[in-house]
Amino acid sequence: MKKTLLAVVLPTLFVTGANAVEIFKSEEGSADFYGQIRTEVTSINDSATDNRTTKINTTGSRGGINAQYDVSDDLFVHGLVEFGIPAEGELKGRLHYAGFGGDWGKVSFGRQYTTQDDFYGADFSYYFGGSGIRYLASTSFKHDNYIKYAYEADNFAIGAGYGLDEDNSAPSTAQLFGSANYGDFDFVLGGATDKDEESGVGKLESTAYTGSVGYTFEKAYVQATYYNAEYKNEVIKIGENAFSVAATYSLQDNASIYGGYEYVKHDALDELLNIGVTNASNNSQNLYVGVVYHLNSWSRIWVEGQYADGTTLGGYSKGADKEFDAQIVDGDLNGAVGFRVYW
Repeated sequence: MKKTLLAVVLPTLFVTGANAVEIFKSEEGSADFYGQIRTEVTSINDSATDNRTTKINTTGSRGGINAQYDVSDDLFVHGLVEFGIPAEGELKGRLHYAGFGGDWGKVSFGRQYTTQDDFYGADFSYYFGGSGIRYLASTSFKHDNYIKYAYEADNFAIGAGYGLDEDNSAPSTAQLFGSANYGDFDFVLGGATDKDEESGVGKLESTAYTGSVGYTFEKAYVQATYYNAEYKNEVIKIGENAFSVAATYSLQDNASIYGGYEYVKHDALDELLNIGVTNASNNSQNLYVGVVYHLNSWSRIWVEGQYADGTTLGGYSKGADKEFDAQIVDGDLNGAVGFRVYW
């Protein structure tokens, strides 16, 4: 459950591996073992102390088993279990869901990525992006008690999900997204809402709406995303407007460059000043550029740099699969390099 979003304001698609190893197969279906090992070195400056920290991170590695079997010509069952290795080095469950499907779509129940995360938006970073594609105040990119429906056709897709609160042990959420492709253009449109009765800051509710448009060139892809979010409890209401644009360009078959710019404006400045955060601003800017080189189909290395400035209320990097807390940065330059091995 995500509690960091308002920390400075109030004191109080289904995952599979591209190179999955088939461990069982029959006429009815198959089971695959997949995973990835991630290692990265980051150099991050702390604006508050002007101290730079360089460290090796090994989080984000994961492995899992994905299975699907046919029941009849128009019905199949499926399931996935995935474990991860967090910073402390202990194995923990990341995903665990099962369901059924057919030509009409796919349904799954359990701990899984939310519908919002499946559709996402303009962020091609491996580490520093994601500040302009906001998640809800309580519901994060995964939910422990999520019911998801997904349908994918040749030129459009629909996704819907509902997260159960399980006696207030988790936030409840409802999400609906869709995407379409017309020639070289593609579009994403969606909305989401959540409610958390046990947020630590009273009953916390949030809503979000987003739209994206992308265009494919011969060797490049450009996408822009607008995001509007509102968070409120019994005391306060905060609104955010965010704009992100990102692009990637293929230098050759196994190498690409990418970059993005994210601007977020919020109306929480008065609340920040009221609790003594005098150096806060009402907006943030995030610029990142990087290059990725595929050594082969099983491994890659990437290098990424960032310029960040302003006040954020928290966020999530899809490329790094991590949340980051609310923070104030003052024109910081940061860098990261990573290596990934897949199976």
